[in-house]
Amino acid sequence: MAGAVMVGDGINDVLAAKDAGIPCVAVAFGYGEAETLGADRVIQRMEELPEVAALLR
Repeated sequence: MAGAVMVGDGINDVLAAKDAGIPCVAVAFGYGEAETLGADRVIQRMEELPEVAALLR
């Protein structure tokens, strides 16, 4: 899955990304505690996603 990035707000999102072998970006404005999920990056606003995703690909 070249170029794929998972975006999520919970542990299951992070685990699914790890199982798929793709990077994960957690959103701090979701349901989970983003900083504790173990995602590759955490964003505070959706506007940050394109730049962060580009760094992870």
